[in-house]
Amino acid sequence: MAIKANDFLIINFSAKLKSTGEVFDSTFPDEAKKLGIENPKPVKVIVGQEMIVKGLDESFLGREEGEEYTIEVPPEKAFGKRDPSLVKLIPMKEFKKQGITPYPGMQLRIDNIPARVITVSSGRVVIDFNFPLAGKDIIYKVKIEKVIKDPKEKIDTLLEMFNIQAEKEYKDKSVIIRLEKDLPESLKNEISKKIQEFTGYEAKFEVKSDGVDNKERKVENGE
Repeated sequence: MAIKANDFLIINFSAKLKSTGEVFDSTFPDEAKKLGIENPKPVKVIVGQEMIVKGLDESFLGREEGEEYTIEVPPEKAFGKRDPSLVKLIPMKEFKKQGITPYPGMQLRIDNIPARVITVSSGRVVIDFNFPLAGKDIIYKVKIEKVIKDPKEKIDTLLEMFNIQAEKEYKDKSVIIRLEKDLPESLKNEISKKIQEFTGYEAKFEVKSDGVDNKERKVENGE
């Protein structure tokens, strides 16, 4: 069955610069090892939810589980076009005040914004605040390992995406999510909304206390 918007996928991929052929990211074990990535794992995505670059996201539509393919993604659908206005000239004295000796290629943060030194000359430093991959054509190699269809596996995936570890209890079309520590109401509402949207299940949250559910503790206390 052809993949459509809001499908849950498990994929492996690698990404390289078209200009140089340099692979800069991969979940395929052999390539990941060369990049120094330990224990690479396939990536889980929801099609059309902007969880990855737009061009790669769009490429899933109409494809099939198990399909392998290569796609070229232009900058505007990858990491954006370069913005010349984000290249700034900063006096060397500003760096000296911070005890920094800049050099071409140096990566640093200025006002908590990532930047890269382009040139250093005549007491001036040219800094590029563009994302390093901006303006680059990217070639992706992709394998669609699985289309997740089971609602319970989708719920597991959503909790994983929110970095939530919890026990789950299912009853009819509802799921009780038992947390070790409580979460902000806004986050619980967002998780509940996503679970309802993508699985049709109603999510309820309970918080454990010293390993005992709050509900159980109330019973023990005669409440």
